[in-house]
Amino acid sequence: MDVTTGQDGGREFRSAMTPRDLAVGVGSTLALYLSGFWMPLMGIFLTVITPLPTLVGVYRWGRPAGYLIPAAAALIGFTVLLVLGFPRACVYLGELLLLGVFLAGGMQRKRNVGRIVGEASLKIFAVGAVVFWLMHLRGGASFGDLLEQKLIPAIREILEELDAGAGVSREELVSVIATLVAMLPGTVFAATVMISWFNLLLARRFCRTRGVALPAWKPWSQWKSPEVLVWAVIGSGFALMLPSSTGRIWAANLLIALGAVYLLHGFAVVVFYCDRWRVPALLRGIVYAVVFLQQVVSLAVVLLGLFDTWFDFRRLSGPKASEGA
Repeated sequence: MDVTTGQDGGREFRSAMTPRDLAVGVGSTLALYLSGFWMPLMGIFLTVITPLPTLVGVYRWGRPAGYLIPAAAALIGFTVLLVLGFPRACVYLGELLLLGVFLAGGMQRKRNVGRIVGEASLKIFAVGAVVFWLMHLRGGASFGDLLEQKLIPAIREILEELDAGAGVSREELVSVIATLVAMLPGTVFAATVMISWFNLLLARRFCRTRGVALPAWKPWSQWKSPEVLVWAVIGSGFALMLPSSTGRIWAANLLIALGAVYLLHGFAVVVFYCDRWRVPALLRGIVYAVVFLQQVVSLAVVLLGLFDTWFDFRRLSGPKASEGA
């Protein structure tokens, strides 16, 4: 039996994928995705790790065996969703499966973590944009008009349930929706980056547990965003003062997207010092949860990541210390 050892500490035993492996991969994929229909709150969290079985399967077994997991999951999942009357949900399932394939491809090519997440996020964002255009915009209706038709009734219903809908005019709702629509591209890309990073993190833990060799990654706590991105932040900040509303919208979307990158950069600094100071596991878990769930703390961590580019809080010297994408 062929045995290979990864530089990240894993030992990969190359064996053929069994029917049980295929069933577990497909079953867990569908269970994770369909949990969003069964458990609206917890299901949101579980849905975002739908790419994980595909990511692990494609990376572990390669082609063609590993690709049987997303192919079978798509075939069964699309059938179930169409029978249940949710045809549009097929698109989201397909994109999540494709994201798992993109992430696994980056791991197989032994890219660094930042590059894997960045490339996979850009690819799936482009695919999603094309699919959205084919589904909605090709008929001539604008993106804003489509969302206005869908969001105004939903927002008004929520406000009425909160006894706040009586004093809200349609013009005010349209203004709110216009802002949401304008910021949607940056928000979607930022969410894609976070989902990609989280799935890659879970895949690393799974591979270590199962003894599957990993690429020669440096500790994630030493990760730094590429220094060139600082100029994009500075340029976007100045662009927010432009008289052109289009320019301000583009700048705001870019800042939102870069915010996800610097959040992960700042989080790496937090993890670095939690490791150095040997913070207990329970307290560490609380710190990590607060970083991602408390908006003020999240913003502070974003700024921490941004200023780490200049001040090097971890004292990572030399260009080789950076694992930038």
